[in-house]
Amino acid sequence: MGGGGGASAEAIAFCDRYEATCAYGGDNYDDRADCLASFDGYDATRQECVTTHIGLAEDSAPGATRDLHCGHAAGLAPCGP
Repeated sequence: MGGGGGASAEAIAFCDRYEATCAYGGDNYDDRADCLASFDGYDATRQECVTTHIGLAEDSAPGATRDLHCGHAAGLAPCGP
C-alpha cells in the first residue's frame, strides 16, 4: 500500500491500518483520499485519539466493538464532534 500524494507519512501509515481493519463509507471516511486528508487536517490531540482507536479496533474481533472503534478512528466522538 502507500501513495498519498502530499500526505504525511503518519497519515499514510494510519490509513494503511484503517484500510486493513475498517470499511470506508457510511459514517466513516469516504475513501483513502478522505482518510489521508482528514488525518492530516486533525490537530495533534485528535490524531492521537484516532490512532488509539484504530489500535483498539485492530485488537477487537469483527463485530459491534470493532465497528464502534472504527467510527472513533474515523474521527467520530470521542475523537471529534
